[in-house]
Amino acid sequence: MIIGVITKGKHGLRLIETIRSKTYMSVVSASLPCLPEFIEDPSSFLEELDEAVFDVDLLITYSLHPDLTPEIIRLAEKHGVQAIIVPGGYAKAGSRRKLESKKYNIRVRGEEVCCAIEPGGNNIVKEFASKLGRPMYGITTSDGIITKVDVIRG
Repeated sequence: MIIGVITKGKHGLRLIETIRSKTYMSVVSASLPCLPEFIEDPSSFLEELDEAVFDVDLLITYSLHPDLTPEIIRLAEKHGVQAIIVPGGYAKAGSRRKLESKKYNIRVRGEEVCCAIEPGGNNIVKEFASKLGRPMYGITTSDGIITKVDVIRG
């Protein structure tokens, strides 16, 4: 699986490091420039973005901007990305209603934080969340004492 991560400042850098160190998944990344509060023409801010970030199975965008995120989702759909995760939740994505009204042919998940994502949605999100996301542990006990803890997902 190939994951694209669009970073903004420091946002997204730790995720890239975690994916590379904790999974078999490949990562492609691209950085956004400093953004103004209001964006009238979102496409102009994405012209310099490395398009390789859209040649992925799953895209995670830390755009954190309600004017820009819908345009990123549109480009992701155009390039055949199967799912997109928007950390920061739907408030940073341009509102759930707005995204659903656009009828994107792509699975969009707005999550407050990536480490809280649970398996669900399409197979791409399930595969990602099976390795990273809401922590899951296997605990072994003996006579009421914890003897072993295995991190299954985290």
